[in-house]
Amino acid sequence: MLDAENLNKLISHLPPPLARSLLIERFKLEIPALDDNAHKQVQREMIFQILTALPLDDRQAIERDAERILQLTDTVGRDVVAGHSAALNQAEKDQFSVLPNQFERAVWLFMHAAGVFEQALQSRLADLLHQSRTFYTGFVAPKSLELKGDADALATFHAHVAELLSCKPEFVAVKVFQRVRSLGTQDQEVVLYQISIHYNLPPELEECVENSDVITREHVRAINAHITYEPANGSIEVLSRNPQWRDSLARLAADHLLQSPITGERIPIKRYDYQSLATPRSFDIAGEPVDWVKVTLLQVGNRTGLTVTSDVKEIQDIYQIAKTKTHNPNFDFGLDWLTAAQITIRLRKVGHERAHNVVIAFRGANACNNKAKREPDRALCDRLLERWGLVHAVNDVHPTHALAA
Repeated sequence: MLDAENLNKLISHLPPPLARSLLIERFKLEIPALDDNAHKQVQREMIFQILTALPLDDRQAIERDAERILQLTDTVGRDVVAGHSAALNQAEKDQFSVLPNQFERAVWLFMHAAGVFEQALQSRLADLLHQSRTFYTGFVAPKSLELKGDADALATFHAHVAELLSCKPEFVAVKVFQRVRSLGTQDQEVVLYQISIHYNLPPELEECVENSDVITREHVRAINAHITYEPANGSIEVLSRNPQWRDSLARLAADHLLQSPITGERIPIKRYDYQSLATPRSFDIAGEPVDWVKVTLLQVGNRTGLTVTSDVKEIQDIYQIAKTKTHNPNFDFGLDWLTAAQITIRLRKVGHERAHNVVIAFRGANACNNKAKREPDRALCDRLLERWGLVHAVNDVHPTHALAA
């Protein structure tokens, strides 16, 4: 099924009886009983034949749901599923806890806990935006506020958001829930209130063929924004690809759902100082699940400057490699100004997570790209950068800039 990549992948990762149950119970397909004595691949092939015989529109409708299910099976999805599983009742937790992998857990939520499934999807969207300073602005608010989720407060907030976005209220959807953002261990979990907003863009015209004629149809796309409030530290984060609404959305959430107006003060930005990487140094990793840290790129100058890289398996450190590359036994990065650097951190195997590398790249005056996808890994890297003196917070002297998480 070349037109159903996600459905192919999902069926291939599920036990055939579970795949059959999903397609029968949620998509009302008629699938004969499987031969228990047949190999799993033979059973899957029978399911694929039935799916391939479906009309294209029906198969693509199932494909869209398969894509949504798979979004909860990547590293970010697994973390939000773990956080939202706390919302299940005890009987549901007993069933959920024995599921062997992320594919079966995501399907179980889709089939048996639709509300939790949808909240997990919204949390994943927010966490993906949270990873980039381009989509993030943070504000200071009072701590320990309780979000007002009653019908009147939600209706007022909904109406003000629709007015702000110049949308009819019926074209705006608002979902409010409490969630946990996992930072690795139970004592590192962060409790958040999340407000997810979806709204329609103006209709777009597109051409398509119908009954062998070219016709023009209106196509409507919805985009999303997310607001989180962390009672423990009082931070309001607005996560959106559109920066022009962030300040106003934060104020509306504070005024109508937290009912505690904010001043608009920004969370302090982070300043990165990686010049100390110009000379060999030690990295304190005591007490952290880290095997080693290695400087894997240093650059002085820009395009015409010198860039030296080091593979993680290379025995020589990057400073020795630079001396060999420049044919200068006295070469010293510290005699110039670093314009880029990269460190690689080897994270130890913890629980079900495999050992893996995380790369942190620095560039220019204050750019830092933490390439970790999981929130626990990102939180660990933030702690280490602070411990090593590579990052510190300063007052936001440029209030129009978005802030890094």
